[in-house]
Amino acid sequence: MSTALFDLSGRTALVTGSSRGLGRAIAEGMAKAGAKIIVNGVDPKRVEQAVTEFRAAGHQAEGAAFNVTDEPAIVAAFDDFDKKGIAVDIVVNNAGIQHRKPLVEFTTDEWRKVIETNLTSAFVIGREAAKRMIARKHGIQANAIGPGYMLTDMNEALVNNTDFNNWLMGRIPSKRWGRPDELVGAAIFLASDASTYVNGQIIYVDGGMIAAM
Repeated sequence: MSTALFDLSGRTALVTGSSRGLGRAIAEGMAKAGAKIIVNGVDPKRVEQAVTEFRAAGHQAEGAAFNVTDEPAIVAAFDDFDKKGIAVDIVVNNAGIQHRKPLVEFTTDEWRKVIETNLTSAFVIGREAAKRMIARKHGIQANAIGPGYMLTDMNEALVNNTDFNNWLMGRIPSKRWGRPDELVGAAIFLASDASTYVNGQIIYVDGGMIAAM
């Protein structure tokens, strides 16, 4: 079968939290599939370094350093894209945080920070992207990837927790942690012409954990 359906050449992808971790893996995969990448993160130096590395590898890349919880900064970033003639075709709302703590010890401010980062940011970025996509008369699709337990810096404490790791290995049919690059196939599929009639779906990349629960 031809791989043309999965070709992202000529498309621009904004991947939030893509200067490292899962976002970086997804961005690298999309870049290899031909997409121009807008690298995002809160640290301008880390974003700049990532852009340099993408370009050194022969990929097209731009940087957009902003905090996904800062609505004015998001709006300003999209206004800047407009001024530069950058049309965002693909949005991957990857940026997120975790805050493991017993419910009774969780403060309201901590709760709000998680919600603002993991949920509200996707709404604001999606809204700003959609405004421009609608104006260009794109057929918008909205899908999600449900990752399982992945080997990232964010999960390092859990990886090193013997009790948790043993529990996890007993629940996952694949009997291992997932690798960040294992999300790339699903991301490219959902961003490409291979999925033009896929909308409102969640693709779980979790080693079978959801099915086994």
